[in-house]
Amino acid sequence: PQLRRSPGVKVGVFDSFGNLMSLFFNVFQTPFNNPKVRMAVLHAVNQQDFVDAVLGELAKELGATGVGLFPPRSPYASNAGMEKLAKNGDMAAAKKMLAEAGYKGEKVLLLSPSDFPSIRQESLVAEAMFKALGMNVELASMDWGTMIARRNGNAELPEKGGWSSYCT
Repeated sequence: PQLRRSPGVKVGVFDSFGNLMSLFFNVFQTPFNNPKVRMAVLHAVNQQDFVDAVLGELAKELGATGVGLFPPRSPYASNAGMEKLAKNGDMAAAKKMLAEAGYKGEKVLLLSPSDFPSIRQESLVAEAMFKALGMNVELASMDWGTMIARRNGNAELPEKGGWSSYCT
């Protein structure tokens, strides 16, 4: 948006099928070893929030709305099965599900790369979502290489150098 307002600068939009964004959980440690906790988080996710955080004003221009399992306009894009996700983003229902799952305030360590802007934006949306859900979340910023090494090298609890969640 800033470049578009600059005199003498023309900004074009490349035609791309987009990217896949994912939120991963460490299913070997609390709280995400509980499938009911994962389902509560899934219920809280609003996919469009993540897309908008990365693309901003370009989301509509690129046709990145009505998101699903595959990027819009990609060969596999489809709304099949999306009806099950239609109520996602319902924070009140997600909070109720989380309480029913038995979440007791266990720490959620969310890894976030400080040097990968699109994934950093996804991480900030995930952090806000976890907080809105009432989870005890800590955002751990580090460079991409360190994040990958930590993710691959230690599936322990955050207190033991492990992790709980990350975006990619």
